[in-house]
Amino acid sequence: MHLLLTILCFAAFTLAAPAGNLPVVDLTYASYRANSFNETGGYYNFSNIRYAAPPTGHFRFREPIAPTGRQCHVDNGDIGRVCPQSSGNWSLIASQFSKAYLNGQPFDYNAAMAAVPKSDAIVSADSRTTEDCLFLDVITPQAGFAKKENRLPVLIYVYGGGYSSGDKTGDGDFNPAELLRISNSGFVYVSINYRLGALGWLAGKEVSANGTLNAGLYDHRLAFEWVQQHIHLLGATKTELLSWEVQQVPGQSCIT
Repeated sequence: MHLLLTILCFAAFTLAAPAGNLPVVDLTYASYRANSFNETGGYYNFSNIRYAAPPTGHFRFREPIAPTGRQCHVDNGDIGRVCPQSSGNWSLIASQFSKAYLNGQPFDYNAAMAAVPKSDAIVSADSRTTEDCLFLDVITPQAGFAKKENRLPVLIYVYGGGYSSGDKTGDGDFNPAELLRISNSGFVYVSINYRLGALGWLAGKEVSANGTLNAGLYDHRLAFEWVQQHIHLLGATKTELLSWEVQQVPGQSCIT
């Protein structure tokens, strides 16, 4: 049965091949086609690759698991995914504290809290927002992608945001193109989504008894495991990994 499914999937990939001759990578559980090629930088962009099963239903608030099964169609990665966001009061309090500190004035916590706007939670207007958000992007130089030996090292980007906001695109403001240029296309770039806010960073005895504490950390770990298992298919080596974490609490780097 597995052999028959493999043959059928291969046939589907062959029929779907054109699409500008962009390469397709088979990850066993799914296949993804590069959704673009940057001629100036000479690299392929593979977007929105699933690295975990949907963290919904039974797996909400729990450690993520790797994808299973087999899908025959080739995914073009054209559906963006963003984990549900929030903006904690701590960010507003922090700005008030910083202002008082820099002006040499005492910080009035009660006054700062009173100034925090009182509002109900607002559903995000971003259509990409979904709990099924554990996806990653890969940018790989064309030259390295074609190599069978001497594969490139990996740079893994982990966005900041105080565990409450952000996404693998750096909120659309981050682009590794310049890093790739000055490194002479010397690495493969990976950026990951992970769960935020209450969906990713709950703690306490009740959570421990019925779920996983700080499940977002396990998202990180599974993403790194995905890299070690699959990144050789995208022109990189699994033995040279560097994690780049932005504006985040130092404890998060312990998993690397």
